[in-house]
Amino acid sequence: MIENKINDVDPNNTFEAFAAVTASQRAALAFFQKQLEFLTGNRTRIAEYSNTFSRPQILLLQDATGISAAPLVDGLINNLKTKAPELIAADRVMLLRGGLTQAMAKEENKEPFKKHSIIVMDGLFDEYSNVSYVWRRPEPAEAIVNIVRNTFRENTCLIMTTKHDLAPEMGGLLMHHDPARDFSRPLHQLMKEGFYKVVRIEDEGTQGGNKPRLPLTLGPLNRY
Repeated sequence: MIENKINDVDPNNTFEAFAAVTASQRAALAFFQKQLEFLTGNRTRIAEYSNTFSRPQILLLQDATGISAAPLVDGLINNLKTKAPELIAADRVMLLRGGLTQAMAKEENKEPFKKHSIIVMDGLFDEYSNVSYVWRRPEPAEAIVNIVRNTFRENTCLIMTTKHDLAPEMGGLLMHHDPARDFSRPLHQLMKEGFYKVVRIEDEGTQGGNKPRLPLTLGPLNRY
C-alpha cells in the first residue's frame, strides 16, 4: 500500500514564501505557478473524470541544491487545497515522498496511476548518494521504467523531483527496457510537443561563482 502524503505538507511553504534568489530558482517557481494556473483552470474537468488528459504530461525537476524542490511541491499542494479543493475531495491528486524506489520498481504497482490524475513524486532516488550509483542498481532502473510506462497507460500528469541529474541517462534507459518502443519513442514526441519538460535548479557553488545557468526548457506543459 502506497501512502498518499498530501496531508503531510508544511502549510507554511507557499509560492509567496519561496526564496527564489537565483535565476534557475525563479524559473522553476514561475513554471510551478504556471502549472498551478493550468490545473486550477481545469479543475472541474479533472475532478469529474479520472482519465482527464488526452496524453501523458511529465515534468522532471532536478534540484542540485537539494533544498528547493520540497518547498515548491508543498506550495503547489497547498495552493491546490485552497484554489481547487474539488481536486482534493475527488482524490485526484497524490503526493509520494521518500523511499519510492522499491515500491515503484514493482510492475504490479499500477493503482496510483489508475486512481489519480495528478501524481507528484518528491525526492525520487534521493536515498542514493550520487547519480552513478542510481544507475548501477537494478531497482531504480526498474522503477523509472514502470513509472513512465504507467504514466503512458493512464495519461497521467506526473511531476517528479530529484536531486540527481537523471535526464541524460533516461532516454537510453527507457529505450533499453522498451524494445517495442511503446513509450520511449512517444516520449521523444512528447518532448517536441512540450508535454515532457526538464527543469533544473542549479547549485551556484558548483559553478565557480558564475551565475547559474537557466534551466533547460522544452516548451509549455500547460495544455492537453
